[in-house]
Amino acid sequence: AAVRATTFSDSTTIALVADALYLGQLAELASMVAPRAGVDPNELYSVWANTQDRRMVAVLTALSQTGTPYKRLGTSPGGFDCSGLVHYSWSQAGVKLTRSSGDQIRNARRIDQIELRPGDIVWRPGHVLMYLGVGEATVDSPRSGQVVEIKPWGRVRRFGSTID
Repeated sequence: AAVRATTFSDSTTIALVADALYLGQLAELASMVAPRAGVDPNELYSVWANTQDRRMVAVLTALSQTGTPYKRLGTSPGGFDCSGLVHYSWSQAGVKLTRSSGDQIRNARRIDQIELRPGDIVWRPGHVLMYLGVGEATVDSPRSGQVVEIKPWGRVRRFGSTID
């Protein structure tokens, strides 16, 4: 098949095309993530499509690490512990967080479950997860011998927002 070059007349057209491509890829990603998290793909896409850019950078960074091995005190794509994954993901969005799970939740603005947005922190003693935006869907680096995965959050005690 021949590739046809397209010329765009202005930056507005280029932005519209880029937005359409991004939203199409976001819809495809939501359809892959949703079944693993036990949520509706259309609902997940709708939430993501209306989420602040920095939050989506953090969420997409965390999702891109799915399958990365757990590593105690790990903070890079070579291996993550729970707080290392949250720390790294938010750092890619330009947000500096503290390193430990306890400090991350203490420094976050405490919120109710109904206020959760993509990228927020889900906490239980000694453990943090990143909220994906719908239901109980999170990205988690659970424990030694496991890998970063998408799953429902399970038992939680508290929720926190890293940015407003």
